[in-house]
Amino acid sequence: MGAYLIVLAESRKPGHLAEWLDRLEAVYDDVGATLVWSHQIDPELGMRLAVALDVFWQLRGHASVPRQFAEAILAQTASDFRLRPAALYLAGAFA
Repeated sequence: MGAYLIVLAESRKPGHLAEWLDRLEAVYDDVGATLVWSHQIDPELGMRLAVALDVFWQLRGHASVPRQFAEAILAQTASDFRLRPAALYLAGAFA
């Protein structure tokens, strides 16, 4: 499911923003479940998904989800975590 959601989140095309937002909203429960799962099992996959959803979260007003997820990832991963800069960005951008 995670890989599918990343592909969907990265599929935004010029001129099709509303369609992209609606497709993501339709699977938003799956997004939440994937973030919960990835927090413990695959933080890199979760961060890739979180970063790909940046515009979605901004436009649909889901500010607490990316911030809380990023903060949880930062708390559990080492300082050399490859996607640490992305987690820092999300935590700050949605603070």
